Amino acid sequence: MKSVTGATCVTIMLSASLATPALSAGEIEKIVVTGNRIGNTTEDRLGTSVTVLTSDEIARRQTVYVSDILRDVPSLAVSRTGGPGGATQVRTRGSEGNHTLVLFDGAEVNDPFQGEFDFSGLLAHDISRIEVLRGSQSALYGSDAIGGVINFIPKRGKGPLAIGAEGELGSFNTAAGALSAAWGDERFDLYASSAYRVTDGTNIARSGTEDDASMERSWFLNTGTRLSPDVELRAFLRKVLTRAEGDPQDFAFLSPTQGLAIDGDDVTRTDSLYGNVQLEAGAFDGLLETKLAWNFTDGARFNYSGGTGTFFSQGNRDKLSAIAALNLATAGISHRLTGAIDWKKESYRNVAIGVPTPLNDRRQLENTGFVASYDVAWGNLDAGLAYRHDRNERFDDADTWRAQVSYRLGDTRLRATSGAGIKNPNNFELFGFDPASFIGNPSLKPEKSMGWDVGIDHFLGDRKIKLSATWFEATLEDEIWTDFIPPFFVATPKNRATDSQRRGLELSADATLDAWTLAASYTWTDAEENGLQEIRRPEHVGSFNASYDLGGASVGLGLRYNGEQQDSEFIFATPQDTVSLDPYLLVNLYGTYRLSDNLQAFARVENLLDEQYEDVFSFRAPGVSAYAGIRFTM
Repeated sequence: MKSVTGATCVTIMLSASLATPALSAGEIEKIVVTGNRIGNTTEDRLGTSVTVLTSDEIARRQTVYVSDILRDVPSLAVSRTGGPGGATQVRTRGSEGNHTLVLFDGAEVNDPFQGEFDFSGLLAHDISRIEVLRGSQSALYGSDAIGGVINFIPKRGKGPLAIGAEGELGSFNTAAGALSAAWGDERFDLYASSAYRVTDGTNIARSGTEDDASMERSWFLNTGTRLSPDVELRAFLRKVLTRAEGDPQDFAFLSPTQGLAIDGDDVTRTDSLYGNVQLEAGAFDGLLETKLAWNFTDGARFNYSGGTGTFFSQGNRDKLSAIAALNLATAGISHRLTGAIDWKKESYRNVAIGVPTPLNDRRQLENTGFVASYDVAWGNLDAGLAYRHDRNERFDDADTWRAQVSYRLGDTRLRATSGAGIKNPNNFELFGFDPASFIGNPSLKPEKSMGWDVGIDHFLGDRKIKLSATWFEATLEDEIWTDFIPPFFVATPKNRATDSQRRGLELSADATLDAWTLAASYTWTDAEENGLQEIRRPEHVGSFNASYDLGGASVGLGLRYNGEQQDSEFIFATPQDTVSLDPYLLVNLYGTYRLSDNLQAFARVENLLDEQYEDVFSFRAPGVSAYAGIRFTM
């Protein structure tokens, strides 16, 4: 859902899962919690396209930054400004970066100021699994979910007290480490961790001499208590600090490097805190499920140039949710009715540098939403309808909906989804931040989307191999874009008069064969507006991962391909507004070796072919690098 200031959001939804059948050993189907607002289901009961990355996959690929493993998910395009620590966007099915709602254990964490989540500081150490729902989920989650939802499920305590520690060293004077403690029984669980990564980095400008360093630190606490077999109280708190050096773009009119990134002393710091408290209770042998939750996000961003502050911002979000689901079964048919109320308030302000002005006033947005949803399961058929009505203090009332169906025919499953989505303008777009460089537009209208997809899944080899194909299409109306107004080219957002068309094909394969674990994906995406390709949406993306378990050791290979894509360029001497970025292939090698029951050594090589590439025009990514470390558990 989208965060807004001071409104009440009622969500009455029908969860897309009614029963969770047991899976036999070797089956690839995975549990999904994001498909519903309460409870869970399995992939084979959702019409919605979903990908689940498990803790084993995250660990096997030695994921440091979560954004890296997201490159392995169909239809996700990752854009990072230079090296680690640079601003990182993720686009789903050709949509914008702020069209994907990001959740942390179900709590919204999109930046209240920017309206989207910056993936640059998200380390993978405390992430247990990742669920990605593609296509509009506005009927369940409101604004910001117009392109999809990414939910990061954190680790929890389980079993006897376990202490973990790890550290690694590598190229570019990089050091990383983490500590964790976990414990849990049938009444109480606790997980606590701290992680950091620092690096001298590389020079992200195409030419120059200075490297651009970065630092990320995080602290995480996740705990829960079961007050009775049917009542659970949970809470988490996560603190993240980042510092990233960067290079500015040269906007001097007659400069030979005009429009390009050049060496400079730019620094961005962020300070984020988000948390969630929720109470879940069941009654009457599962007939009724309820959840009450409160989550918040506090974020601050500080930009410096040459040691002088250039722009500071702060954003806050509060959200309250009350959800209830009624489960009924008659004549072999299962019915599920789910209702929820969400109240959200979002505010932000530009922090004054020098004498405050009206531009530094705190701004607020409020939203109220009402959602109703019904799901049914009848033999091999699962289907669901969801409807949402949003009230917003600034915009007209809006209605969104989603319909989905899934049908199983032995080892084959057919599925389809259709729905409407909405994305409200954020504070940044409405109010701007600097009259000399970016002017807000309070007359902006919400973006609206209508889309559908159809897919097929097929299992082979006693369900140890899964093949999937999905075709999707979507139309975006009133797309928000940035215009540069002459003669001083001050930026301001506007709604486009023409529609943006998106369509594509997603292919994926997963297999677990004895000691081998294999995964592959490919996506063809066509995202155009008025005949022009949308920027940072490569037409072709793909990945392949293979790992082999040797008992006390393992080895793996990862390939990530990003095709040619368009990006904005600001070179005044050229007639065009966009430029083509070359395709690239990243090759990663990784391996582990168990030294004892409690000690494991690991190593990896990233970008083995030393590919020279850019996700963002003129901001260069790192070349080949190598890392090695030790992991201890007790």
